[in-house]
Amino acid sequence: ANPACAQASSVDLSNTTVTNIPDGNATGITSVIDVTASGLVSSLSVSVDISHAFRADLIVKLVHPSGAEVTLFNQEDSDEYLNLVRTFTPPEFNGLEVKGAWKLIVIDNAAQDSGKLNSWRLNAQIVPGN
Repeated sequence: ANPACAQASSVDLSNTTVTNIPDGNATGITSVIDVTASGLVSSLSVSVDISHAFRADLIVKLVHPSGAEVTLFNQEDSDEYLNLVRTFTPPEFNGLEVKGAWKLIVIDNAAQDSGKLNSWRLNAQIVPGN
């Protein structure tokens, strides 16, 4: 067994503040999860629970404390129109420091249908940094 594996730990935090998403607004909303643990991300998952009448309006981005940004969902059309309840596993943050304020940005890029962010969860496996 690799001794480094024994030192791995995890961060599992949620923000459950329900926030209305402004309709047809390119700025959207920003929700923050502040991670106090320290270490390097070895794997990361982000779960979102968004109520929305037409989820193809939505753009969802995750922003690392450094400012690095990854788009998780970009107005994808599918057979499912209602709500966006999904877990994403973006590899782009692997190797980065986990500590700091992570931001989830949710944008409703089209008028008419509106929704709200019910909650989101950040789950990261971390290994000790140097």
